[in-house]
Amino acid sequence: MILTIDAGNSRIKWALWQNDVITESGAALYNRASVSRSLEKVFDSVSRPDHVYAVSVAGEAVSRAISDEVARRWQLPTGFLKTQDHYREVRQAYPEPSQHGADRWAAVVAAHYMFPRAGLCVIGAGTAITLDFIEAGGRHRGGYILPSPASMWRALTADTANVVSEAEPVVGITDSGNPVLQRIPDNTRDGVSAGIQLAVLAGIREMCRNGLAETCAGSSQTGDSNDEADRAIEKKIIISGGLAQSMQQYESHWREGWPDMPEIIYCPDIVMQGLYRIMTQPDTGNGRAGR
Repeated sequence: MILTIDAGNSRIKWALWQNDVITESGAALYNRASVSRSLEKVFDSVSRPDHVYAVSVAGEAVSRAISDEVARRWQLPTGFLKTQDHYREVRQAYPEPSQHGADRWAAVVAAHYMFPRAGLCVIGAGTAITLDFIEAGGRHRGGYILPSPASMWRALTADTANVVSEAEPVVGITDSGNPVLQRIPDNTRDGVSAGIQLAVLAGIREMCRNGLAETCAGSSQTGDSNDEADRAIEKKIIISGGLAQSMQQYESHWREGWPDMPEIIYCPDIVMQGLYRIMTQPDTGNGRAGR
C-alpha cells in the first residue's frame, strides 16, 4: 500500500492506495503549534503503508513533523514532491518552478491526464484561492492567486476599528439563496459579507473566463480567442478544496454573466491523484525528492 499526504495551511489530508485506487482516505484540521500531536491522531487511523509520499505547502516545520512521525511510527522515509519544469508532456509555465506550489503542480498534472484534449482551469479553493490554466496538450500557462473570504475579512478588520465590533467573520461562501446577495446591504455585517462574497465570485468568474480564452487560443495556435478553432476546443473547470462545494452553489450566478461557461467538475482528491502519479510513475525532472 502507498500512503499519500497533502498538508495544506489548515488541513492535513491522506489517502491509502492499492493497485492505483484510493481505498481509504481522511482529513483533519490541525494546529501548527501542536502539529506533532495532530499528526499522531491523524495517523492512528491509517494502516501501515509500504511507501509514503507527501506534498506540503505548510512550511518546513510541518514537513519535518510529517517525516518524523512517519519514521517513528513505520520506520519509513517520506518522499516529498517538489515542483519542477516538466512532467512528461506537462510543461511548467513559471520560469522559477519552485515558486509554483507543489500542490498546484500536482493538481495541474492530474487535471491534464484526466482531460488531455481540453483547455483547463483548475481552481484550488482553500485558505488561498488559486487558478491554474493548462492548454490541451499539457502546456501550463500560469495562473492567479487571491485571498479566501476568511482572509479578506481578517485583512479588512485588521485595518478598520469599527468593522470588528459589528461584522461577523466570513469564513466561507454562503448559500446562493442568501438574500444579502440579492439587494444592497443596509448594515455593516451584511455589507462586509456580501462585498467579500461578490468580490470573490465575480473575480473567479472573470479570471476563469479570460484565462480560458487565452489558454484555448494558445492551444489552437491562432493567437485569437475569438477564432473558430479556439471555440472548438473543449473547456473544463475543475475545482477542489475546502470551499469548493459551497462555491459550486454559485454556478447559476456565474452563468448569468457567462452563458457559455464550461462544465464545472468537483474533484476533491485531485492533488492526491497528481502526487500519486508523479511519485509512482517518475519521469526525468519529475520533482521527486525524499528526505
